[in-house]
Amino acid sequence: MSDNPGILIIDRDAIAAQALRQPLEARGYAVHDADGHDAALQLLQEQSAKNDSVSVGVVLIDQDAAGVQLEGVRRLQDDWPRVVPIVTSAFRKVESAVAAMRLGAADYLLKPIIEAELLDAAGRAMQRHLLMVERELAQEDVGKPGEQASEGSTQQHADEAWQPMPLSEAMKAPERRILLAALEANGWNRGQTAEQLDINRTTLYKKIRLHRLDEPA
Repeated sequence: MSDNPGILIIDRDAIAAQALRQPLEARGYAVHDADGHDAALQLLQEQSAKNDSVSVGVVLIDQDAAGVQLEGVRRLQDDWPRVVPIVTSAFRKVESAVAAMRLGAADYLLKPIIEAELLDAAGRAMQRHLLMVERELAQEDVGKPGEQASEGSTQQHADEAWQPMPLSEAMKAPERRILLAALEANGWNRGQTAEQLDINRTTLYKKIRLHRLDEPA
């Protein structure tokens, strides 16, 4: 595992990719670029061959660059399960947002992306990546008492690097964005929104109150 996993941006729009790169680099992330999923897979494979590990922990994958029906997210999860995807899109496609989350995306961000939302989503996704890696390392070290001390120091270093949070807390921000996009797409018709999101109305009402979503006057 790289000490400082980076972020890979998959976006055919060079201007949009640069707009994402600048705040991420300012935050201290190493940022890589790819103009499509095949190029991204090649980059990941090359890094793996050189370092015997992958130095990318999070992928920002534009829905248009990913291909039809979020095929890019599906392929990424199949080939690199520890790399956490975040889907970006210039269009309000509620069905796509729900599908992306079900495929394992950590978040779904609508363009133009607000910088604070980008950094928040990237931070949570990186935490998720690091937690998966640490759990995998812990499983590999079961039955290796001679390495317990060194791995203990590795775990201590990891704990200092990030503070894991309950999954319910981590999912609040992306869930709120999906709910808001669905409500706006349906003109705040709660019956249609509940049907589109495949939840009952009672659950939708509870989530609206939870996320303090108020219909515009």
